[in-house]
Amino acid sequence: MVFQIIPKSHKVGRIEHVRVGDQAGADTERVAHIEKALGLYHVEMKAGDGLFFHSNILHRYQKSLLGEWKRETMDTHSYR
Repeated sequence: MVFQIIPKSHKVGRIEHVRVGDQAGADTERVAHIEKALGLYHVEMKAGDGLFFHSNILHRYQKSLLGEWKRETMDTHSYR
């Protein structure tokens, strides 16, 4: 499974989310501009791997080319 992040995207400020079908996601036009400016980093992960990152980093999974089912969990914690 390949996880993708846009490095330093947590520093660009609030990004509005819009509904696409039955899911909500970041504004695709703004994400495209941010990705062009900051680049896209691919993180290859195997079963049992974990990744810690800032909760406002733009991130996504690349669709599995093998048609395999993948399970993920995401825990977020905020402290003030």
